[in-house]
Amino acid sequence: RRMEREFKKLVEEFELANHYQDIACDILKKIEIDNTDKNLYSLFYLSIEESISYFCDAIHNELDLSIKDFDNFNFSEKCKLLQNSDSIKNIIQSEINSGGFLFDLENSKKNLLQVPDLNIIASSASNDLNNLHSTLNKYNRFCSLLRKSLIEC
Repeated sequence: RRMEREFKKLVEEFELANHYQDIACDILKKIEIDNTDKNLYSLFYLSIEESISYFCDAIHNELDLSIKDFDNFNFSEKCKLLQNSDSIKNIIQSEINSGGFLFDLENSKKNLLQVPDLNIIASSASNDLNNLHSTLNKYNRFCSLLRKSLIEC
């Protein structure tokens, strides 16, 4: 009975991660139409962060890591804690470092919150959109790779 409950929880966490990932994709499509609405960008970040958090919860439970108070950490800290697991360490480290989706997500979020330089004539909206697409694509690949790795273990 306990294993059944744990399996159900694990499936729910993966489903919630997928759900928030789908929401982020839908918001990204709206940003493509109206890239001036900064609220859409905030919703995108919130959705992708929730997806990452639930995905990390599922991985944490799948690997039975028993990290104290894991549920209380934010998405970024959960990823950093998961890299302590030898079986997925390399996959997660590459995403935290430069060029990884976590690194890109933090940087693009930071850039969005900066006050734009009014002396610069060119718009960065298309660049922001490309960064969001790239980050989401990297996150999708990360999820796929990690799931495949867990199946093989």
